[in-house]
Amino acid sequence: MPHDLDVAERRMDRANVKLAQRFFYVGLACLPWLWLVNLFYFRSALCSERASPELRTWLKRSAIGAAVFTVIFIAWVVFIQLSWQAIGAQDLLVTTPDTGALWWLDNS
Repeated sequence: MPHDLDVAERRMDRANVKLAQRFFYVGLACLPWLWLVNLFYFRSALCSERASPELRTWLKRSAIGAAVFTVIFIAWVVFIQLSWQAIGAQDLLVTTPDTGALWWLDNS
């Protein structure tokens, strides 16, 4: 009977690795929020000693991808917020704020 449990556990582990791998690759396909879903879904495996090394590898890759994407996204938001007038992005904005409302950008 213990042999059946080992087989079932290995099968479940392979299924988890496959799912984590799919989350990672779909995250590469311009859906990086799935990396966070991957980390949240397998959060117990991150702290567990019994987790498969291959599963932990895919979770580490998802964590690195999520961190890199977050840094790039924040840098992009800060850049657009600070220089939308200089780069001529008025046509890309839904509403253009009054220049009087931009007191923190006033260089005079």
